[in-house]
Amino acid sequence: MKTIYTFICAAVIVIVLLLSNDSITSRNNLSNFSEDTDYKEGEIIVMFKSPEDAVSFTRNYSSINLSVKEELVKDMNIYLFQYDIQKSNSVDALLSVMRSDKVAIAQFNHYFKERVVIPNDTRFAEQWDKNNTGQTGGTPDADIDAPEAWDISTGGTTVFGDTIVVAIVDGGQQIDHQDLNTWRNWAEIPANGIDDDNNGYIDDINGWNAGSNNGTIPANQHGTHCAGIAGAKGNNNLGVAGVNWNVKTMPVVYGSATEANSVKAYGYVLKQRKIYNSSNGTQGAFVVSTNSSWGIDNGQPSNYPLWCAFYDSLGKAGILSAGAGPNNNVNIDVVGDMPTTCPSNFMIAVTNTTNTDAKNSGAGYGVINMDLGAPGTSILSTVPTNSYGLLTGTSMATPQVAGAVGLMYAGASSLFIQLSKTNPDSAALLFKQFILSSVDTLPSLAGITVSNGRLNVSKMLQKVRVSNVPVLNPFSLRTPLAGTTLTSLPFGTTQYNITWDTSATGATYRFVFGSPTTSPRKISIPAGTNSITLTSGQLDIILAGLGLNPGDSLVGQWDAWTYRFLPLNDSLKSNNGPRSITMKRGIPQLSAFNLNAPPNGTTITTSPFNTSNVNINWTRSGQGVSYKWKFGSPTLSNVRLSYASNNSGYDTALSFVNNALDGTLQGLGLNPGDSLAGQWSVWAYNGSDSSKAAQTYSMTLKRQSRGDVIIVYDSTIALCRTSRDSVINNLSNMGATFDTYNRNGNTGTASISFRGYKKVILLGEGTSIMSNVVKDSIKSYLASGGNTVPTKSKLIIIGEDVGYHLDRTGSTYIDSAFARSTLGFQFMADRPGVAANGLTGVIINPGLTDSTIGTWPDVLKRSASVPSSQTFNLYKFRLYADSMSAVGRIGTNFNVAVMGVDLESVRPSANSPAGSPVYRFINGAMKFVDEIPTGIQNTVNSVPEVYSLSQNYPNPFNPVTQLEFGISELGFVSLKVYDLLGKEVAVLVNEKLSPGIYKATFNGSNFASGVYFVRMESGDFRDIKRMVLIK
Repeated sequence: MKTIYTFICAAVIVIVLLLSNDSITSRNNLSNFSEDTDYKEGEIIVMFKSPEDAVSFTRNYSSINLSVKEELVKDMNIYLFQYDIQKSNSVDALLSVMRSDKVAIAQFNHYFKERVVIPNDTRFAEQWDKNNTGQTGGTPDADIDAPEAWDISTGGTTVFGDTIVVAIVDGGQQIDHQDLNTWRNWAEIPANGIDDDNNGYIDDINGWNAGSNNGTIPANQHGTHCAGIAGAKGNNNLGVAGVNWNVKTMPVVYGSATEANSVKAYGYVLKQRKIYNSSNGTQGAFVVSTNSSWGIDNGQPSNYPLWCAFYDSLGKAGILSAGAGPNNNVNIDVVGDMPTTCPSNFMIAVTNTTNTDAKNSGAGYGVINMDLGAPGTSILSTVPTNSYGLLTGTSMATPQVAGAVGLMYAGASSLFIQLSKTNPDSAALLFKQFILSSVDTLPSLAGITVSNGRLNVSKMLQKVRVSNVPVLNPFSLRTPLAGTTLTSLPFGTTQYNITWDTSATGATYRFVFGSPTTSPRKISIPAGTNSITLTSGQLDIILAGLGLNPGDSLVGQWDAWTYRFLPLNDSLKSNNGPRSITMKRGIPQLSAFNLNAPPNGTTITTSPFNTSNVNINWTRSGQGVSYKWKFGSPTLSNVRLSYASNNSGYDTALSFVNNALDGTLQGLGLNPGDSLAGQWSVWAYNGSDSSKAAQTYSMTLKRQSRGDVIIVYDSTIALCRTSRDSVINNLSNMGATFDTYNRNGNTGTASISFRGYKKVILLGEGTSIMSNVVKDSIKSYLASGGNTVPTKSKLIIIGEDVGYHLDRTGSTYIDSAFARSTLGFQFMADRPGVAANGLTGVIINPGLTDSTIGTWPDVLKRSASVPSSQTFNLYKFRLYADSMSAVGRIGTNFNVAVMGVDLESVRPSANSPAGSPVYRFINGAMKFVDEIPTGIQNTVNSVPEVYSLSQNYPNPFNPVTQLEFGISELGFVSLKVYDLLGKEVAVLVNEKLSPGIYKATFNGSNFASGVYFVRMESGDFRDIKRMVLIK
């Protein structure tokens, strides 16, 4: 209590003193100091109330080394003071000066700036990566926001004066390039053969060559280019500007590309930084990052343990390592890569972005290991002989990030730089976090990189600007009061508010709970403000995780701690905690509840192709209650199905995907068309008891009967849906039963079994034919066929790119063995001619002409990989008689018709017969795979095995229709038409014919509408068909 009183009195005294200034009073808002960042650390502007001896004034502040830097305006008593930023943080220093009764106003010395910082480098306008105005045809602002960052810092030194160095581990660089700030080891005397600075390296004037073990640095193009991206001199009216204008680039040459040399190269960098750290900056080099624009494609980090471990060693000294990802469009999480998949927190893996903010199509990715993207496509930078050039690759993206690390150290406040001195590894990890959390999020990188975005150095610098550390003040716990019990319930909505006083603006907090005391902690929850809110449901999850069962309690204490960001170990506990509290897992109350839907007596029909939901719901029994749905057959006493409700059993609804339920019924032994009649209800549970719903409803679960045909299509393409609808209409008119299946595109992953279907009709559209998964299902289906016509598997493929997809060299989906040895066709060309093409039936609809308006109908031919007796030409191109559009195969266990057109593209030609060309295609293909004769030429055998009379087509007709018939032996054939009264009205055939397939035409122009019969007689064969004439 005494402490609180003293604090309040002190606060009142300060306020009174501030308000007692009767001439000019300070307008500083104390609450804003922690948010104020745009000022020069270590400096304060002071206006005294009256003339004052400024030097004498400073003697009262010797603890922070306050001194007069400059008298600004003598007549107004305004001075500029400076203090030691290592002895006080900014806010504390300012407040201490403001408390003097001699001071009228005290404030920070703020920066002001021009609105845009564009360097005068002569070719900067070409550097889209730094400032993209669309100058190279790109997207404006698809850049790293360099000019905006240069408003804050242009690099070079830290706030403490450390010279920042970026190590370029590469093939070398032109050390005297006019536009580079190459690092110089001033402690080494050139060419004297002596290790003057005792760092273990002789004559390392500008860096080290690990390949030749000396200080000779070759003028390598790749390394020079990387160095310029990270640190070309800026605003020097020459060439280009780097991410940093003044940073030193240290060339470290790996020589021959071996792992041993890479380790030696990194060893030099590490030695320089360790010396710097241990000498407090008097020796060595303040290396903050390495750039490694090289690596091993598909490298597995487990094979390179020493190499990977070196990044941790560098990181411990305070060095972040930027590594280039592969210049291949591969997922490094899957295939591996060195060094970007090394499991080091100090590695930053970089991929390549373009001037439109796309990921370069030839760059790697990986949501686990690829950290971010940076511009790396057509990047202008320095090259040897004082020149400049464009290069592309992840090699160019990586120095953008290595340079960004250097820029961040230059723009960072003293608190961060001090951290880099006392805990260099912590500072490095913190800076990596700042880089990844300040990216521009891009759709092209979302989901394939850790950060989901591209480097933005302006946003990055905002995170390390002057950081005012809040002064932590004593604070008290508020709610809940001591002795409170917090009761949880599963998915409960009751809110518990845990609060305490604010300790300081910008401070963070942590709620802790332990049992029986706060040590050890059982629950620890961070908070950004002076409160946390938990629902009873959230608390239940926490308590369940601690092993408490419903009804159990945990008696203990709670408290709160406050923290300031830096130093990391600065914290303060509440002054009135801990408080006693009991955490209890409640037991939900069960109450009566009712079934809602589906209503009593419902029949649910399932199908393997129905992806809609089956929804079951009921009323709530009580908060926190869980539920289980049960179905029994023939009554509920014989449970066949039992499922927890949605939301892990706590929702008052249960949803099945229809086809998943169909699979479950299949597992119970139900065949397509079978039903399972029974009853259903719901049980509620509270952990110790249960209660059944008031009702029991009857329900029938039925598996849909399987159709004869399955139509396989791609729902993502509108024209393919049009083809599907055409097939559905025609199969319906034929009286065929069918199912439909959405195969999606060529990359679909859904699987299905086609076994049990008499026919599979697969519809293509454009380049969409079938995925590899669907292809495997088709292979299994064809292999499962019997050896008689009724039991054979029968496949019809209709798609203009079927050959292009399966049998074209270079196709992503090529499977020539399947096309030629199974389906029986060979791809020849993608479309004959240049426009729409006429088609003429060969085996299918022989002599009948139609056309396709498809853009790229395939030219196919019969495969030589199967016996010629099994393959047949089904359709040919009208103007190119030797070019086939459709080919078929009659195999031992399966029959196939492959048609190289999209069904929706089929149109009648000028001399097409009456009726639908789509019908002709579908009907002809189905008859072919069914081995039914389809024209005057023999289709499967040279001579029909049996007599036949096919149904006329079209039927109904007006006024002309055709009849198709076959005879197996030489003999007399009679084909006559009769009206409904049995009167003969026409003779179509009445002559002796040789074995074969024939067509006859009946013209009803002179007949009335009505029903007619056609009768065929030949030897012992008799058959009659019914025809309908409608005018």
